[in-house]
Amino acid sequence: MLQARPPVSIDLVSAIGYRVRSGAEHEDLMSLALRFEPTSQPLPDALGLAGHSATLPDEGALSVRALERIARRIDADNLLAGDGDLNERMIETTEQLLKLARVTT
Repeated sequence: MLQARPPVSIDLVSAIGYRVRSGAEHEDLMSLALRFEPTSQPLPDALGLAGHSATLPDEGALSVRALERIARRIDADNLLAGDGDLNERMIETTEQLLKLARVTT
């Protein structure tokens, strides 16, 4: 996205891991929430009078932040197994969403 015009900064906001395959030792599915933000760029100055230089997002820094966030990902299975109230709320909320989408189970 750094090649886009204007360049877009990408930030990994959230990473949550799940186990889908029965007996999986580690999460085998991840949900990632990304935030895309266009960067402000000065308009081209053909005469060179403005003296503004474009500041591009630092791809290396963005990558390191994303990897650090993935390393701190939330294990949804362990979280729900350890909090019965949260697990029940998530089940009820999911049921409501499935009904709204007219999905039958």
